[in-house]
Amino acid sequence: MAKGNKTVLYSGNENIHTHGVGIILGKEASRALIEWTPVDQRIITARLCSRHGKTTIIQAYAPTENSEDDEKDEFYGKLQDVIDHTPSHDVKLLIGDFNAQISKERKGLEQTIGPHGTASTHSDNGVRFISFCTTNGLSIGNTYFQHKLIHKKTWRAPGGKTLNEIDYICINSRWRSSLSDVKVRRGGDVGSDHYLLVGTLRLRLKRRKEGNTAILRPIAVENLANTEVATKFKLELTNRFAVLQHSEDVEEEWHQTKTCINEAAEKIIGKRRGTRRQQWISQDTWKLIDERKQVKSQRDQSKTEQERNQQAQIYSDLDVKVKKQCKRDKKAWLQRKAQEAQRAANRNDSRSLYRIVKELSGTGNANSIPIKNKEGKTLASEEEQNARWVEHFQEVLNQPDPPSLIDFSEEDVMEPLDLDTGQITEAEVLRAIKALKNGKAAGIDNITPELLKYSQQDTTKQLTHLFSKIWTAEQVPEDWSKGVIVKLPKKGVRQGCTLSPLLFLLTIDFVMRKVMNKATFGVKWNDNRLTDLDFADDLALLGDTAQSLQKMTDSLTETAAKVGLRVSSEKTKVMSIHDERPMNLQVNHQTAEEVSSFTYLGSIVSKNGDTELDIICRLGKARSVFQRLKKIGRGWGEEGTQKKLMVR
Repeated sequence: MAKGNKTVLYSGNENIHTHGVGIILGKEASRALIEWTPVDQRIITARLCSRHGKTTIIQAYAPTENSEDDEKDEFYGKLQDVIDHTPSHDVKLLIGDFNAQISKERKGLEQTIGPHGTASTHSDNGVRFISFCTTNGLSIGNTYFQHKLIHKKTWRAPGGKTLNEIDYICINSRWRSSLSDVKVRRGGDVGSDHYLLVGTLRLRLKRRKEGNTAILRPIAVENLANTEVATKFKLELTNRFAVLQHSEDVEEEWHQTKTCINEAAEKIIGKRRGTRRQQWISQDTWKLIDERKQVKSQRDQSKTEQERNQQAQIYSDLDVKVKKQCKRDKKAWLQRKAQEAQRAANRNDSRSLYRIVKELSGTGNANSIPIKNKEGKTLASEEEQNARWVEHFQEVLNQPDPPSLIDFSEEDVMEPLDLDTGQITEAEVLRAIKALKNGKAAGIDNITPELLKYSQQDTTKQLTHLFSKIWTAEQVPEDWSKGVIVKLPKKGVRQGCTLSPLLFLLTIDFVMRKVMNKATFGVKWNDNRLTDLDFADDLALLGDTAQSLQKMTDSLTETAAKVGLRVSSEKTKVMSIHDERPMNLQVNHQTAEEVSSFTYLGSIVSKNGDTELDIICRLGKARSVFQRLKKIGRGWGEEGTQKKLMVR
């Protein structure tokens, strides 16, 4: 129905107006309308064309909380059919009244709901709605934006005293950053008990970097599986090391060693073609792609019509070959990955199995997560974000000196370890090379474990000479003092220092043993006392009373400071089991936040002992995994991969 500059799309019963859904399009949106489908009186869809792609809007009206389960199941079944028939590359907007209440609890569901839900707990409709969105890779937009409650609550109950947030705007997670705000506008007056909910959507495209955009491509170490390539690489490296002039300078010796390995690898093995997502393309296919590109250039430069037609036909034939070869390559690569996953499952290698699934499912990184300054302001430019990272790691990695140190002369003396401090031997270096794990990323030197293993004899001799010189001179190359910072959500991983984790574990173990040795600390555990639960730098202290827990915290803070460790007062949380009295736990003169639940080693522990939150979290994680597996399940099934592997 069109009226003025507006077009109204409606789905429902024209005579009985108890149900029904609709979409109103403006003049510009009406011209962009490709198709629309009135599914039933609860669901309607419209597909629009935009400059950068297509957008599908799904307007829905869910059954109320008190409706029968069969009615709810029928609604979500139809909604699932609509999602399944929506092109996967579309921007999907799921909007409407879902009669669902969502709380702030989001552990395991971070990709689906944000931290700003308004309900005290998830309602039954809320659990259904969250499950549906998790399964289909949708983010519930309302929950990611913090506003006053009057700008969050979307419905006023009869009587006017109760306000709830039951209307939502959802978008597929891939485009979540394009949704810049979701807010209630109370000024809209249409004689409804619902308030107008407005979402601001701005399609964000990745900015093309200016200047030198060359990507440092890694060595194609997979080519070493070819015996001929491996033999040539070993011979090339042997010849280069044979004519190498040793230097008395450690820096120069390392530079020569690094250069020999990298130049030999680049010459014989070659660098990897394409991006990481294109690693399934074979060398033969790359040759066809290069040939097709060359023919295209010849076609475009043809001087006569006959020559142009001839080259166009050659290009067309090559294009068909490339596409067929790509399909074969992708199928063969999936089969190899499936077999690799099956072998990992057979030997109970969960780490490798999960790595393969993550690789095939195309799980993205978190580079798009906004970076904020200390005041909480989102930083937009790359220069501001880089400066914030520098500021962050300067603070984290450069802590002030401890005000006082532990007097180790008062500690129990252990028997001295029998350590060999003599010259480094070839046998030690060879053992270290063999112990390296394949498939690990190279550091700033671009040398992977595979490059060292495929020429062990010559590499061992050269590295032994280099290490001995470093050991004697007590000086390391400048490259070894540098690390690579990898951005991860809420963390920063410094690649390059393999000794730091071991030193930290030794230190924290010493601190905890020294602190938790009092008989009054901890809780009764059979005939003993259980004082703490530790996993790396995540510590959970247990106490019978608030006073005991305060003493444990003070002792830990004081002792940790003497070895250069700081207990974060911002990250410290406290929870009381079956006790509603405030704890007022002090950490570095700041009151720790009291919570009703916390996550330890993947499990949610609640103050009332309830497991409902933990079950919801685990279901959410499982749905998220199955959503990722949908991308690869069909290909694996064709290759006969066992179903139990997919379930695992």
